[in-house]
Amino acid sequence: ATPSETVRIVDTHDWRTTFLSGHADAVLAVASCDEYVASASKDRTAKIWRETSSGRWDLISTLEGHVDSVGAVALGKRGDELVCATASKDRTLKLWQDGQCTASTIAHDKDINDVALSPGCVVVASCSSDRTAKLWDSQLNAQGSCLGHKRGVWRCVFSTKERWLATCASDRTVRVWAVKTRQCLAVLQGHEDSVLSLAFLKGDQLVSGGADGTLKVWSPQTRTCECTIEAYEDCRVWALATYDGKVVSGGGDGTVRVFEDVTASDLQSEREKDAEREARDQALRTALQSGDPVSALKQALA
Repeated sequence: ATPSETVRIVDTHDWRTTFLSGHADAVLAVASCDEYVASASKDRTAKIWRETSSGRWDLISTLEGHVDSVGAVALGKRGDELVCATASKDRTLKLWQDGQCTASTIAHDKDINDVALSPGCVVVASCSSDRTAKLWDSQLNAQGSCLGHKRGVWRCVFSTKERWLATCASDRTVRVWAVKTRQCLAVLQGHEDSVLSLAFLKGDQLVSGGADGTLKVWSPQTRTCECTIEAYEDCRVWALATYDGKVVSGGGDGTVRVFEDVTASDLQSEREKDAEREARDQALRTALQSGDPVSALKQALA
């Protein structure tokens, strides 16, 4: 999403861009699930789009009911049913199925910054400028709050196995919570400014993006930062997503950047170089043992 009325869908294979028009004001958030995309807008609506077999995108639902800007949206599936969650500046959280609102609640005391659906859409999470993250069941009955951040909470994301919820905030920290108990399991510190975006990578790794322009990869188990990337200069990392082991970031400079973990290929390259060195060393030893100084010199200079 960008500060315009259109949704941009970019094919990561050829970088072809498709524009979806329909909102009457700026699009503030997007989410995807299989062939579906949801968009949330300042026009107080959310829309759900579906990609057809021919590659065309059709508008299938316009979700109306919020009385202020819709700033967060999430999509997921409960069995074969598509579930959408929306959160608004009106401080309400809503669930939708088949274009109809199935549950609604006033969720927070201040603006809701993000909403997330667990795998299977059994649990809903929301976070707010009121410094809390909250968990809800599939009918938006309150399950409890995650308390500990000192400033507004920007993002909340579930791990792929639903056991963890991760949050990030303006207090420069990332926190990892146990979904069942809402106990804080880890506080990850290292950003020099507000942490604005968050996503789970393969396994249980986390990647965060900050107002300091950096991306950080974390291990919640060891509570350590495994990698820091200077992704942007003098601008904030507002959005993060992951796919196929890659990290996609959206920055305040209007660019989208894709990062790939090349650790495995680097290790393979080092192993190949080590094998080549060992082969040369063995050839040199053989030449010296056979009393062939010319061959030994060639191997030494190779």
